[in-house]
Amino acid sequence: MPDLGLDRPDDPNGPNPSPDFDFDPNLEEKLPKHVKSNLFVLHMKKVTQEDGSTIVICNYYKKVFKWHKSGGYSTYRKHITNAHQDAHAKSSSQAQISRYATPNQQLLKYSDAKNREELARMVAVEHLSFSFCENVGFNKYCQRALNPAACRVPRTTLTETLEKIYEKEKEMLTNVFEKYNGRVSVCADIWSDY
Repeated sequence: MPDLGLDRPDDPNGPNPSPDFDFDPNLEEKLPKHVKSNLFVLHMKKVTQEDGSTIVICNYYKKVFKWHKSGGYSTYRKHITNAHQDAHAKSSSQAQISRYATPNQQLLKYSDAKNREELARMVAVEHLSFSFCENVGFNKYCQRALNPAACRVPRTTLTETLEKIYEKEKEMLTNVFEKYNGRVSVCADIWSDY
């Protein structure tokens, strides 16, 4: 058996790591997370304070929680499912057909607002007419193949949603460009839509 440098005869405590072995303090972050803790990783941030205590901060409302050394996530999970239903959007009451189920798959709640926003983005990106969302074939496809709860989005609502998206994106870009004190060069590729 090859010598791996794990046993030192002069050490009464037995096996020790080799001096060549470097312990990675970030090893825990690199390991795959358990399915329940993925919820925590996506919506919470763990911070070690100067006094050595650890706190957990919600990414949305910046609410501070005390870190439980036992490793339980139930307090944080309850906060996310109750206070941030749109961000979490996981349905706990919906049945899942076992034929199509996978262990890491989450069940999502249908949201009219999210449907309107994503439809508006699709119409803008694909250069579709605003009346596209009123087509009978498209609506039947959405209700039969995607989600029976999907509602028809009128073109007037689609126009309003696009205006809100435009204002939101404009504000975001304005904030980004303010950091550069007017020293911005904008180039466009006229052959591409994206």
